[in-house]
Amino acid sequence: MRLFVALELPEAWRAAALTLRLEWERGLDEEARRALRWVEPELLHLTLRFLGEFADTGVPQLQAALDAHVATLPLALTAHEVGTFGAPRRVRTLWLGVAGELERLAALAAEVERAVVEAGAAPEARTFAPHITLARVRERASERAREQVARAAQAVRAPPLEVRATEVVLVRSHLGSGPPRYEVLSRHPRQPAGAAGGLR
Repeated sequence: MRLFVALELPEAWRAAALTLRLEWERGLDEEARRALRWVEPELLHLTLRFLGEFADTGVPQLQAALDAHVATLPLALTAHEVGTFGAPRRVRTLWLGVAGELERLAALAAEVERAVVEAGAAPEARTFAPHITLARVRERASERAREQVARAAQAVRAPPLEVRATEVVLVRSHLGSGPPRYEVLSRHPRQPAGAAGGLR
């Protein structure tokens, strides 16, 4: 199964993503608009670790490792800036950045990394760069359209959003012909019965 570990986002962040999309698209012509695949608001999240394909039989061990290692919670984050990955002619991703307790967020990501490696995943080679993916640029997009997307980012401002995260989620991604579907398999650290968790 295809898995990742993430922080969920509250409804206010998902609603703001639609506003960001409208603001971004104001600076684009029709070709550049068609070049973008926007992430549906209900699928937005902040990835702590993408695992990709992971053996079904290893999930219980992974869940136990997350319970054992995840400790740097709660933490508070705010929306910070918008931007793009890739040089202007090769832009591939549009994102929303975060500010706030970034040292604690990096510590949390390191705890998740220890857990997934303990459960059998290969170590992550890339440096953790916290962001929320808003859209991806289609493979067939022209350089002109990509440059326009990158230029339009300069006119977009991050909304005044805050979140207090108290748990991480292990998510299964179901891929098919349409948009992906996400299934939360578990929340960590797992709370005793009746305890409050989640985000605010």
